Amino acid sequence: LRQRKRQSKRPRRRRGESESELDCIMEGGRDAIEGAKSVLRTLKELLEDGLISKQEYEAQKEKELGVLFSHTRKQGAKTTELEATSTGQEGTNTAAMATEAEVSRSGATPPVPPPVTPRSPEVARQEGEGRSSKRVITITRTTDAYGKRRREEYERRRREEEREVIGGREKRRRERSRGSWDDVGRRVEVWRLPKAINAGGVKAMFRGVGTVTEAVVHTQDGSPKARATVTFADSSQAERAVSTMHGKLIEGIGNIGVKMLAPVKEGVRSSPPPPKVEAGAGGSQGGSDGAAKAKPKSTIWSSGLGRSQVSSRMEKEARRREWEATKGVAAVAPVRREP
Repeated sequence: LRQRKRQSKRPRRRRGESESELDCIMEGGRDAIEGAKSVLRTLKELLEDGLISKQEYEAQKEKELGVLFSHTRKQGAKTTELEATSTGQEGTNTAAMATEAEVSRSGATPPVPPPVTPRSPEVARQEGEGRSSKRVITITRTTDAYGKRRREEYERRRREEEREVIGGREKRRRERSRGSWDDVGRRVEVWRLPKAINAGGVKAMFRGVGTVTEAVVHTQDGSPKARATVTFADSSQAERAVSTMHGKLIEGIGNIGVKMLAPVKEGVRSSPPPPKVEAGAGGSQGGSDGAAKAKPKSTIWSSGLGRSQVSSRMEKEARRREWEATKGVAAVAPVRREP
């Protein structure tokens, strides 16, 4: 009977050790083995997704296999230890029974064995979980690093997609402002506009000229003014807008400039010049837009003067020219004085 008990697969529990304690010990080892297997499966999935390299996979796999084999050996050693303990306990029980029989025959007081404190199932379970705590912390840190790398990759792709969307929108806006050969004769360019104006304000400005199908406002850093391109329903309305609105004084804005806008072909825009405005018709136009200035009756040309000499020298020259004109000494004409 004793030999048959030794050959049993399931070790007998020690004296004072309940069946639930033995189950907890064996369950702790099984949990550690199952955890190592789960980690190996996770590493394989990460390798297939391309989140870790082959070298990292092999190193982590070797570590987890070591943990798996270690727990397997520990579980086998624990089983052997329990079997040896149960065998020794049986021998101890037999000797104790013989001692008790001898004591009973002699009438002496039998010795009292020390009390055995049984471990609770919860303590046994915590011991099994503590063995694998280090492995759980390691794989958690590794997984956090992989998750951080994946989030950074997602953010990088999202920013690239946003740049592509914004770039495409800006490209379409530039193409609309440049125009196409279908819009030849229907699109005009407007300048000397405030930067605060929007497309709705430009449309309202040209509503009385014709039907405005599109208006695009363009601003440039460092420039106090803005420009706009306005597309009309037909070419006759665009021509009427140039003839009636160029040099016109708009309340709150000032004199605006309007001219026909031709599309860009091979990097060159062949727009016709704006119509000339009669002197005094729209006030002083200035600039390089073709509008004429109201010239004074006489012009004094001077060069080679410093900033401190400009005012006094120019005032003296003006008084001299005025005296000559009143006396008839010289004609009032532009004179270039050498420095």
